Amino acid sequence: MVLSEYVAVFDGASGKLTRNFSLPPVGEASAWIQGAHFVQFGHWPLRWLYFLGGLGGCVMIATGMLFWLRSRESKLANTSLGYRMVEALTIGGVSGIVLATTAFLVANRLLPANAALAGLDRAGLEVRVFWLVWLGTFLHAAFLRERAWGQQCWAIAVAGMAAVILNAATTPHDIIAALSGGHWAVAIMDIVLIAGTGLALWAALRLAHKAEPRSDLKAMPAE
Repeated sequence: MVLSEYVAVFDGASGKLTRNFSLPPVGEASAWIQGAHFVQFGHWPLRWLYFLGGLGGCVMIATGMLFWLRSRESKLANTSLGYRMVEALTIGGVSGIVLATTAFLVANRLLPANAALAGLDRAGLEVRVFWLVWLGTFLHAAFLRERAWGQQCWAIAVAGMAAVILNAATTPHDIIAALSGGHWAVAIMDIVLIAGTGLALWAALRLAHKAEPRSDLKAMPAE
């Protein structure tokens, strides 16, 4: 007898277990991790606490990498290949992954429903866009170094607002319609994108101001 879930196979006469398709311990651990990442449980306050906890963990990792870079900048910035590698990984891991995520959302709105290329369907192409853009941000950071921060923040702002506009243009659920119709997942996603766009613009402007040469310093009077 074969169970409908194809978990185990038993001998029809004796009932002896002949094959067991149950998940091994590694498979069970993988399934648990996937379930935790998808947050598929019906307790909304717990979902938000889980989200905020994950966000706090990301901030902790990002700030730790930034502190590591700043503490060694004066000694290693221009001489150490390891420093440059960590710098590129930090930029790609902080601003780069956000840019790749917004690019994924833009691709989701731009690709036609029957899109296919090189054996990949529409969903596969969206994932490839994410990975290619994320890889591009690491390369961008490796070549431009400090300047990559501001440029990637500008790109995040453009891509984030483009995702909101494209959602309104290609679906009936723009942010106003989503709020009035009770489509909270769509509305909150647009709100997060708009807030992220504002934060990225603020960061880009701050970085641009920081990079400007200081012209307010007065010449020292001659003695």
